[in-house]
Formats: sequence, structure tokens, C-alpha cells
Amino acid sequence: MIKKKTIRGSGGDDSGGTRTPVIAPDSLHSVAFLKFLDLICEGEIVGLVNGSKSIYLNKTVLQNDDGSYNFQNVQWEQRHGTQGQTYIPSASATEREVVVGAQFKYGIPTTGDQPCYLRQSGTAIVRTIIDPDVDSVRVRLSVPQLLFTNPTTSDVGGAEVGYYIDIKADNWSDYQNALTEVIKGKTTVKYEWSRTIRLTGGIGPWLIRVSRFSGDSPNNFYQNSTFWESYTEIVSAKLTYPNTALIGMKIDATQFSSVPSRIYEVDLLKIKVPSNYNDVTKTYTGTWDGTWKMSTGACSNPAFVFYDLLTSERYGLGQHIQESQIDKWSLYEIGRYCDEIIPAGFGGYEHRFTCNILIPGRTGAYELIKSLASVFRGMIYWAGGSIAAVQDSPKDPVYLYNQANVIDGKFTYQGASAQTIHTVARVSWNDPSNFYESTIEYVEDPDGIRDNGVIETEVTAVGCTSRGQAHRLGKWILYSGKYESEVVTFGTGLEGLQCSPGDIIQIADPLRAGTRLGGRIHSATTTAVTIDDTIDSATTGTLLALLPNGTVEERVISSIVGKVITVTSPFSTAPQAHGVWIVSSSTIEPQPYRVIGIQEGSKGDYVISALKHYPSKYGFIEDNLKLEVPDTTDLNGAPSTPTNLAISESLYSVSNDVKVKATFTWSKVALAANYRVSYIFNGGNTTTLPLTQFTEVDVYDVQPGVYEFRVVAINSLGKESSMASKTSEIKGKTLPPGDVQNFSMIPSQGQALLSWDRCTDLDVVIGGYVRVRWTPKTTLQKWQDAVDIIPALTGNSTQVHAPLLAGTYMVKFVDSSGNYSETEKIIVTDVSDIYALNHITTITEDPDFGGTLSSMLYYADEDAITLDSSYLMDDVSSIDGLGSWDFFGDIVGEGEYLFQDSMNLLGIWPFKVRASIDLEAYDTGNYLDSRFDAIDTWVSFDGDVINAMSAQVYMRTTQDNPSGSPTWTEWKPIINAEYIAWGAQFKLVCTSDQPNHNLWIRHLSVTIDMEDRTWNSGKLTSLNSGDLRIDYPNDFYIDPAIGITEENGATGDYKRIVSADKTGFSISFYNSSGTRVIRDFYVLAKAYGARLT
Repeated sequence: MIKKKTIRGSGGDDSGGTRTPVIAPDSLHSVAFLKFLDLICEGEIVGLVNGSKSIYLNKTVLQNDDGSYNFQNVQWEQRHGTQGQTYIPSASATEREVVVGAQFKYGIPTTGDQPCYLRQSGTAIVRTIIDPDVDSVRVRLSVPQLLFTNPTTSDVGGAEVGYYIDIKADNWSDYQNALTEVIKGKTTVKYEWSRTIRLTGGIGPWLIRVSRFSGDSPNNFYQNSTFWESYTEIVSAKLTYPNTALIGMKIDATQFSSVPSRIYEVDLLKIKVPSNYNDVTKTYTGTWDGTWKMSTGACSNPAFVFYDLLTSERYGLGQHIQESQIDKWSLYEIGRYCDEIIPAGFGGYEHRFTCNILIPGRTGAYELIKSLASVFRGMIYWAGGSIAAVQDSPKDPVYLYNQANVIDGKFTYQGASAQTIHTVARVSWNDPSNFYESTIEYVEDPDGIRDNGVIETEVTAVGCTSRGQAHRLGKWILYSGKYESEVVTFGTGLEGLQCSPGDIIQIADPLRAGTRLGGRIHSATTTAVTIDDTIDSATTGTLLALLPNGTVEERVISSIVGKVITVTSPFSTAPQAHGVWIVSSSTIEPQPYRVIGIQEGSKGDYVISALKHYPSKYGFIEDNLKLEVPDTTDLNGAPSTPTNLAISESLYSVSNDVKVKATFTWSKVALAANYRVSYIFNGGNTTTLPLTQFTEVDVYDVQPGVYEFRVVAINSLGKESSMASKTSEIKGKTLPPGDVQNFSMIPSQGQALLSWDRCTDLDVVIGGYVRVRWTPKTTLQKWQDAVDIIPALTGNSTQVHAPLLAGTYMVKFVDSSGNYSETEKIIVTDVSDIYALNHITTITEDPDFGGTLSSMLYYADEDAITLDSSYLMDDVSSIDGLGSWDFFGDIVGEGEYLFQDSMNLLGIWPFKVRASIDLEAYDTGNYLDSRFDAIDTWVSFDGDVINAMSAQVYMRTTQDNPSGSPTWTEWKPIINAEYIAWGAQFKLVCTSDQPNHNLWIRHLSVTIDMEDRTWNSGKLTSLNSGDLRIDYPNDFYIDPAIGITEENGATGDYKRIVSADKTGFSISFYNSSGTRVIRDFYVLAKAYGARLT
């Protein structure tokens, strides 16, 4: 760093100027491009949806809808993945970059005609390229800075650096120079450049050497350090990547701080679709002939995506599965169901199922096709040498099973525990409005949450880009799990071959239904069926019968006479003799089940597993129709009456508000599946709660009063017990809060640190407060006789600093309803304020109380003041009705006493104020003369507990001379703080919470104090001609003590101080000969008060 100085001669001036250094602008700027070759998908695809408007860099679109571009110098090309596609010129080579990251310096001095082998200094850097296919290498170099600073003028300009790039083939005896270059210019930031060297005329491996012929920087003025950043091995090749969709891109890298992310909105694979299918409009023409064609666009029908993946020989299972092994007819029907238009659920309409999926890599075949089948709510199975797909969609029952065609007539049932049935589904789907990022659709079963709480399941909606489809999937999962979790297993004979996985069957189990609903057909006509046994002739409903062709038909019952059932309309053909029949009555229906598995036994029998099925769920899932649960049993028998009923109450918080909760409990009832609970409040209307499986219910936000709770037990068949009830009074927030616990005090720095445990009552913590009082009494203290020493604290407070006073501190909790703790906690102390405060004055108003009274009275007999009555004598209508001659009617709610004397400090000073009040509260309605009931019934001889009586001293101050026309502040309560003022006035404010509560004020005073203050002068220097006057920055309230420290004195020195007062003093130093001398010294002054004006 060069320091510039101005040299002046005698009589010179500073009118001369200085020269501003000249700094040349940077002339070197790095330019870099990024190249990408992104593999999009297996071909052939449709391509980008809308050209540049479908390309996003760092989630910002390349081209806007108005045609403008958000990024410049961006070139791109796409290839759709055809067999004969051309190569992309910007990606006509493969490259591999290798980081070097090393500095190279000046080596052996050379000239241009010196052979390369002389440039073998240890500062040169050599790298080896082994790959024999590499035909070029790109060398990337850099300089952190390139500049020269003139040490004389500080001008900043350019610099230069020269370097060589030499190469050597394995069959060469020496290096050959490939590039000699000098970089000239100026840059203050890192500058990078690249040079491409062709590797020709030799045989690899190749050596690449970078060295420097410019001298290294001799000092900090010349900056030209050089670094070899990396080299890139290049293999030139015009690769076309047949059958692979690509997008190649070249980008000006200066627009990005790092490699940008790329997002492409693309219509992907063209797939096989039915020959009569229009994949754009998703419509079908005529009857399908069973042949397939390639789609014109990107087809999203999940059934056809599923078929294409099974049959493709390039990316699917086509090399292992023949098309003839796939049940294409069932897939065609599934595809048509997928394309049906239904309400989207959030406005508008959409196709029922779509599949927009990108499979990023190799995936297990079975897991992948199973995932694709889940898109259309399907399952797959292998049967008869072919793959079959079935779908959970509306179907008619294909067969009937009852005790007549089931081995031993036995059905085995297995269900899920209520704790395992999900009530919330978090469905992950890809949101097109957010770059197809994974988004969660939250689907809940409110009734399930109410009954069993939140039991979550997480599922991925494969290929789903519709919120409506994701929501329907969540509803299907929740309600299938809730209502269709029961599995029935039974054995049968050859009739087990009458159904396949996915088929709907009807089951009539007499043990579960409680009555016989089915059997075998003895004989039949198209209108009359003779069955194997009699049933209730009063039965109404429908008859389901098996026909000779294996189908099931249903007809309305006209009459039942003996074993003959007559129907209102004929069957298409007479039901099969010895076939099965089932009656679905108006009160009891057979239960539909969906077959999920068929297993062949060892004796020609079959075991069928089926899942409970409710046909009404499809309307519920897609159209929010009511879910109909049929009655499938007629069992009698009610559970026993609940016992051990109990009612309790507690508090809870909602949005910073405290409310009351009632909890009703009872003992578990055997065989009870649910309980219905209701209650009556204060004899009013009955409120019925939702059914619960638990033996406890909570009722929130209850009001105080009498509650009668009732409970009825209900079994799994809906049979109810007798009602049990219990009555209790809920007191709620009318109950007082608990007493304060662990009240303690620590004196510190003139203050009392009061602490206590946090209140456990919510209505104190939220909306309540803590009240701290003080009284000078140390015996016979009463809460009502104390005064608030600080403003009320928030209910969650646990400590506070209060003035340190001798006497008794008291504390109570107060809840949000105004209820006080029953018993105050106290601390008695004789520790007073022994810290650095100095008494200035005390203003005492008692015993005469000569100030101004407002709604208060002075009683000379008591030497005290008290709150006045709210009535005048003229307002009294009946003398006999007076409870007291002293007070005509109720006590006023508030009264004031303005002090007779005020404070004048004769200037603006900081000070502290402490108030002292002697208070005695009493109940005017509790004199013996006003009590008419028996003494034995008196709760207390002392009268009511008085909590909210208050007496507090307020103060207002001025920074003007109070003797003139000052401007006063607002009246505010005195707190434990420092004030700054010239004068102050004081008043007492008394409040009463009840019309019969009053108080006596027997003593009232305020004390003004000031803190000690010390002033240090810093180094001062005396004069040799006259006294040095030293004025304090702020006057003291009294003359301070003065200490002088002399720094460079001599033996015999002495000092003389004159005119010392509250404002300052004058001083001189003398030597032993009595001559005034110059001396360095320090002053320490100590007193109290600091006048501000």
C-alpha cells in the first residue's frame, strides 16, 4: 500500500490537488456453453407438446405465450425415437471431462526455435490419455486475475501471459508443439478459455503437456498466475440412437450459476390400441374385430397401456408372452369402462381412469404390471395358460352359494380389527400445474375418524395426473377397507368352477342371517319354482335362481305357498332343477362377495375365498350418493344394560379460549359393538352423539348446569340394550382456581424477586391473571387489607420484580371468569430497601387527608377516608330498609383522592417513587344488625371474602416548572421504575367489586428517592494562568464529594479547589515554590441525582 503525503514549505498552503488513478475496464470475459443430450423415452413418441413453450430451465419456461424468450442463445433439437432418425449435430461426439485443477509456472527460459524437449521444467504439467478412440482433447485454462498496477501512479491496466501446449504420441520420440499462445488484456475476475487440440499423426496413448514461457509474477503489482482447470477427451461420432427419443440442447452458460435443471412437457409413447378406437377423442366406433393398431397420439387409457407393455418385444414382455396368451376381450371392456365420462369431483368432468406414467428404468416385470393394473382398480391372475385382468367395477352376480352347495354348509369369516381400518388416505399423485411434482391428496372418512381416530395409509396413485382421480382412489381405499375387509372362505364341489377371480357371487348363510334364505331347486317352470323346503309364506322380495346356462336371474316374488314360489314375471327359461336358489327379502338380503381366489383341493373340491362387496359404493365414490349397507341378518338378542356410569369435567383450550369438557364413562358391555350416548341439559331437549365403539365420550364446550347422560349398548346386529343414565352438575369455570404453590422471594438490587409455580388451571393460564399485593402488616394480615404492589400479571407468569419493602407480600390466581384462589399465599419479610437510594422527600396525607375527595368521604373519628354511598338521603324511599345509616344504598364502584401536596424538584431529575398505603377492607352488609338468619347457619363471622377491592396510587409528571403553566402527562399507576420529571402530582384510586364492599384508608404517603451517581472526568490538564473551571455534565442534587488524582506531579505539588457546588468547581495546581503549574489529572465526583435541565 502506497501512502501519499503532501509536503509543504514555509508559508505554503494546501491548495494543490491529488491525481486520481486511472483504472482500465476489463477486456477479458469468459464465454462458456453447456451442451445436453437428454434421453426422453423409448420411441416412437409424439414429442414436445408446444415446442419451446414446453421446455423449462430451472422451472422457467423457455418461450412465453407471447413469443418472447426468457433465455437467450438457446438451441435445441428433438428426435422422436424412430428407427431411421438422424443424429443431432450439437451432440455428434461423446465427451469425458477430467479435472486437473493445478497451477503451472514459468520453467526453463525458451525461445520459439528451441526444441520441445527443453520445455521439461518441473513446473510443466503432463496428463495421459489412454482411450485409443479419443481423437481430440479440449484443454481448459484460467487466470484468477490478469492486470498490472503501476506502483507510482496506481493506474491499473492489462497484462499478458504466454504458454505452450505440447503433445506426444506413444510412437513419437519427442513432444511436438500443438499451440503457442499469448493471452493479453485485463480482468479482475477469473477468466477461463478453452483450446481444442487434434490428436493426429500418431498412435496413443497420448501425453498432453502444458507449460509457460512468461515469467511468473515478480510482485503483487503484476498478476498473471495460470491454472490448468481440466481437459476433455472427445470421441467424434454421429450417433443417431435409433428408437430412442432425444432432446439436444446448447445453452449460453453465462445465464446460469450452475447447471440448470430441464423439464420437458412431452406427449410420450405411441402404443397399440383397438382398431375401432380413436385415441384422441377416446371414442369407439362399431364392434371391435379383435385387431390392434398404433395410436396417432400418446394414449393414456391404462388398459391399453397395460396391453402394450405386455406385448412389446423392445421394452415389455413380448419376448416371453404371446398376444394369444392375453385375454384381450376383458382388457377391451376394462378400457371402455376407463374412458367413461364422470364428474371430476372439483368441477367439470373427466375420464374415469387415465395413465400418464414415465418408467425411469428397469423394473421387475410382475411388480410393474401389478402397479399398472392398480391404475384401473384391477388385479391380474394366470389361468388356463393365459393372463387375465379383472377390475373392481359394477357387475351382476354370476353364481349363488348357500348351505345346499357348500361342503358341510360351513362358511368361515375373517375380518379386520377396527384399529387397522384406515380413516385417512394420503394419496400421492403428479400435479401438472406444478411440473408434475408429487402432491398429496388428503382424503378422510369423517365418521371413521370420529369413531376410531386418525389411522393413516399412504398410497401412490400410479400414473395419476388428476386430482379427481387421486381423490376417488383415496375414497375407494378407505371405504373398501371399512366395508369390504371381511373375507369369507368355503369349500364346494364342481360349482367352484362356475366363477373366476373378480366375479360377484351371492351368499346366503343361514347361521349368520338367522333364517333360511336358500337351498336347492326341486323343479321349476318359468313362473313357479318348487324348492327343497318351506320358508315363511309372509316373505316378500325377490327370488334369485340358477338357469341351465349357468347364469343367475332375479324375479319379484308374487306368492309363497308351501314349497312353491311364484314370481310376477317369467324367467327367460325355467331354472335348473337341482340348481340353487336364494331369496332376497325386504328385510334380509343375501350378501354379495367378490371372488379373490379359487384353490383346487385333493378330492375334486374347490376352496373359494371372496371379499365382501357393496354395489352401492361406486355411486358413493363417483357421485357422492348414499352408501347403502344391506341388512343381512335377523338374529335376536340385546346386550345387557351398561353399568358403572361416571361423569367428570375438565378444561381445554381452543384458539386461546378456555372451554369446559364433560367426560362420560361406563363399563364395557359384553357383545356390544357400539354405544349410543345422549344427554339432557337442565331438563331441556335431548342431544344424541354419534355412535362410538369406546366406553368413554367427551362433550366439548359445555355450559354450567345439570346434565343427565344416557347410554345404550348396541350389538353387531343392531340390537339395543335398555338405557342407563346418570345425572351430575357441571360447574365448569365457576369453580375457583387452585391456590398458588411454592411462593418465594429473593431480595436483589433493591427489588424483591417473587416466584411461584406455574398455574395448572387453563382458565388462569389463558385469559386469567396473577394478582400480587402487599401490606406493611406482619401479623393479622388480610388479603382485602393489602394493596396491589404491581399491575396484574398474565396467568402464565411465574415471577416478577417488585419493590423491596418490609411487610407481607400476598399472591392469588384469578381465572378468566374473575374467580379468585380461595387462600392467598404470603411471604413476611423485614428486609427493606438497603441499596443505594437516597431519600429526597416524603409526602404524607394522613391523618388529615386535606386533598380533594371524589366519591370518597373523610371520617375524622377514624382519621381515614372511605368510598362514598351511591345514593343521597333524598333518594332513600324507606328508612326501615336501610342496612346502615352510614351508607345510603350501595357503595360506589370507584373513588379518588387527589393529594394535597405535590412534588417540585426545582429542575428535571431522575427519581424513584414508592407509595405506602394502610388499607382495611370490610363488608357493609355483614353487620350483626343486617343478619336475620340463625347464627348456626353463618358461614363466617367476618363476612364475605373480599378479593377485588383495590387501592392504588397514580402519578402524573411534568418536565415544565410546576409553578407556572406546565403540561402534565396522563395519570398512570406508580410502578417499580425510574421517572424523569421536574414536578409530580399524586392521587389515590380506590375500586370496589361489590356494592357492599368498602375500605378504610388510614395511612397514605409517597416517598421520592434518587440513586447514587459517580462522575469520572477522564484526563484533564490544568492551566498555568488562572483556575480551570470544571462543570459537571449534569448537576448533582447535593454538593458531591470530590477526589482528584494527579498523574505527572512532582514532590511538593499541591492543588487549590474553589467555588465547589452541585454544578462543578475550579482548580489550580502549584509546585513547591507556590507557582501555578500545568498538571494532568482526573476527577471523581460522587453524590446522588443527575439534573437534566
